[in-house]
Amino acid sequence: MFNLEEENRILKTRIKTLNKIGLALSKIDDTNELLQLILEESMNLTFSDGGSIYLKEKIDDVNTMSIKYSANRSINFNFKGETLAINNNSVTGYVAINGKTLVINDFSNTSDGFKLESMKSYDDKSKYKTQNMMIIPMKNENKEIVGILQILNKKKAADVILKSTGDFDENIVDYDDDDIEMISSLASLIAVL
Repeated sequence: MFNLEEENRILKTRIKTLNKIGLALSKIDDTNELLQLILEESMNLTFSDGGSIYLKEKIDDVNTMSIKYSANRSINFNFKGETLAINNNSVTGYVAINGKTLVINDFSNTSDGFKLESMKSYDDKSKYKTQNMMIIPMKNENKEIVGILQILNKKKAADVILKSTGDFDENIVDYDDDDIEMISSLASLIAVL
C-alpha cells in the first residue's frame, strides 16, 4: 500500500494529467492527435503497460473494430489497422456487443462468457503476456458504441519494463474502481470527438 505522501503525489499527477487533456480538447483540432494523447494519458494515469483505441467501422457491410492506435511501454509492436469482428470471440467484440465496461484482473482465470483466442493470438505474435485488462466502450451522445478504449497490464510503478515472466508476476497489480471511473470518463470524451 502507498504511504500518504506517495498517494498525494499520485493524486497531484492525475489532476495535472486531466487538466492537460482538458486543455488539449479545447486547443487541438486534429482528432487523431487527441485520440493518441488520450490513449497515452490513460496508460500514464493507471501505470498501464499497453493499450489500444478501436473505432467501429463497416467493412464489406460487416461491423468491425479497427485498431487506430496502440502503444506498449515494454515491447515494440504495431497492430494499427488490424480489425476484429464484433462477436464474442474477443474481449473487444464482447464489450462492443454488451456495451458494458469489462475488467479482467486475471486472464488465466476467467469464465466471463467469451473466448480469448484473439488475445492469445496477439500475445503469441508479440511475445508478450497479457495478465490483466480494462475494456471500456466509447458511446456517442445517442448511446451508440463508436469504439473501445482498452488498457492492459497495470503495473506497480510506471517505469517498470516487463520482459520476463518474473517481471509480470512481480509487477502487475489489479485495476481498481478509481481506474475504472477515470478511464471511463476519458473514453466518454473520445466518443464525442
